[in-house]
Amino acid sequence: MYQLLGEGNANLVVKYTDTQVLRLSKQKPPSIKYSKSLSECLGETYSVHAEDMELDQETIKNILEHIRLYRTRSGDSIHGCVLMDNLALNDGRILVEIKPKWGFLPSEYAPTCRFCLHSQLKSASLYCPLDLYSNHIPRMEHAIASLISTPNNNLSMRHRNQLLPPYHGSKVFEEYFGRPMSTVLAQILFHDPILQRLKHWQQRFHHNITLLDLNDEIDHLLTRNVASVLDGSYRGPHLSSLQHLLSMTFKDLSLMIAIKKDPTDGFIALDDLYYQIKAVDLDQKSIRNLSKQLVLEQQLQSLPKNKTCIPSPLTL
Repeated sequence: MYQLLGEGNANLVVKYTDTQVLRLSKQKPPSIKYSKSLSECLGETYSVHAEDMELDQETIKNILEHIRLYRTRSGDSIHGCVLMDNLALNDGRILVEIKPKWGFLPSEYAPTCRFCLHSQLKSASLYCPLDLYSNHIPRMEHAIASLISTPNNNLSMRHRNQLLPPYHGSKVFEEYFGRPMSTVLAQILFHDPILQRLKHWQQRFHHNITLLDLNDEIDHLLTRNVASVLDGSYRGPHLSSLQHLLSMTFKDLSLMIAIKKDPTDGFIALDDLYYQIKAVDLDQKSIRNLSKQLVLEQQLQSLPKNKTCIPSPLTL
């Protein structure tokens, strides 16, 4: 019954029915209210229907045992469950998941963007997020082609209930739709406003992490005050830290892009194809994440800036 669809540091995603999935939280209880508040900033069309679901320990144990052989990470501690729409339906769609990452160039990293600096310390990547956010189709095509060549967990694909390696998946995509995957995705993301909206919220709430308060009460403050921090009415303490935690979620979410040949409710027509974009992984980040990242950020800011990444104007 249960099928593992994906696993990250914070969550497991398991197929529950043909149209629904379970999102199991490995770190802390999920907050639908928090995720919904952030998705509303991007636009209702990008939100995924979700509701809390109570699972007893025996059911959780059964699920984990059923998917154990397919997991890539250890750990059996589950802190909550959300029932969500299944975006990987077997209805003729190809589903592409992209983690766009940071769409702007903060002054503390310039002239090299944060992602490209981080790539010097991790697996080498040809991808530069500023190309994807550029609103310039040739650069956007290059960005997607780079993700296909060096995905590094920032691009994945599903078709007919199968997870496809990106390079092989791009060949399946081209054979299925009759044109390169990089061309189609660049056209979709050029015409759709999601990337410009995402960059706006990333940039609006970004602060230099080395200048922030790292007080233990900040997590609880954000949980209680997410709406007022988002709309600018919050007048309490630690505003910069609260804003930056919001920015971190916008910088780390995933876009699920479903593409079909046939018209479908909720899909947008573009030339002779139809697409739908949903934003997922809108979880609250913890002040503990900032504490752990502080040393990394100081290291990144001290690295040689050997690459010039070209930002684009913000257009909404």
